[in-house]
Amino acid sequence: MGTQFIVGGDARSQLGSWRAAPSEDGLKGVFFLGQSLASSVVNRAKGASGNAAVFGAPAVNAYSMNLHTGVDYLELPILDTPRMTAIIVGRAIGTPTADAATRPVFLGTTESGNRGFNVYVGTPAPGQQLGVNAYRELIADGSSLGASNAGNAVADINRMRCMIAYSNVDSGGQFTVLGLADMTGTGGGSGADLVQNTIDTGFKRVAGAPLRIGGGPSSFGGMSEICMVAIYDRMVAADERAAWYATLLSLYAGWGVSI
Repeated sequence: MGTQFIVGGDARSQLGSWRAAPSEDGLKGVFFLGQSLASSVVNRAKGASGNAAVFGAPAVNAYSMNLHTGVDYLELPILDTPRMTAIIVGRAIGTPTADAATRPVFLGTTESGNRGFNVYVGTPAPGQQLGVNAYRELIADGSSLGASNAGNAVADINRMRCMIAYSNVDSGGQFTVLGLADMTGTGGGSGADLVQNTIDTGFKRVAGAPLRIGGGPSSFGGMSEICMVAIYDRMVAADERAAWYATLLSLYAGWGVSI
């Protein structure tokens, strides 16, 4: 049996139907939040070695969970890797401002050792932004130059969205690309609202920290509502992004959630 996608019934306790993930290759975690804490922490990826740990007191909804960045969150048994993709269905709660303490991180790591990967809400002028950052170092001497960033303004940060963020390195370990696709309302694939940052030569991706749903750097502190997260240890292709969005669009429409 492949990854377990629950597609029937009024609650996820009714496991009447199953559907394989669009791709199993490199899939390390699939977490559907909601119904109960016990259900939310289960890693539904094929061959998963562990479940998430709960920190604080996340509020559990029918098909989602309300999280407070760095306070109420789930820590995954999965480390940030130089090659990775994060598929997230979620939204910001409230109105984030220029103060980072009001801006949520949907999926991220602490800044311990200047390492990590974060999908977050930023605040460009005007409006709001979906963003992703990843820490980098010079290959030559290992000195840190902080984070590379990629972001795109959105009209409604409080709308439930399907976001797919990724980073990649070449065969020699050189950091090559960082990207974020906002799949919502686009039809997926090449129609996605995609922002991609090509990294200058001479850098490596600094990784290895535990990933957290609703957790990130200590400067962030906003609220979010998260429905699901999936993690790959590779960069997925455009057709895989489209397949994931089509799968999740149908799944959540059946539960009355528009993404």
